[in-house]
Amino acid sequence: LQAGGPDRDLIRATVLAAGAFGAETAAEWIEDAATAEALRALGVTWGQGQHFGLARPLEDWFDR
Repeated sequence: LQAGGPDRDLIRATVLAAGAFGAETAAEWIEDAATAEALRALGVTWGQGQHFGLARPLEDWFDR
């Protein structure tokens, strides 16, 4: 992704299309800071992946 190419072009086009409809975008499988920054620079609104934290059981998110 950082090197450019078709992945970057597809993400840019998706962000532009979503923006035309007033929608936000989300990227998954973000594993490092460089990818997160590249996606932010392309205008991606939301992100998730191991860069932000490992997956946890749903019970951890709710009071027991």
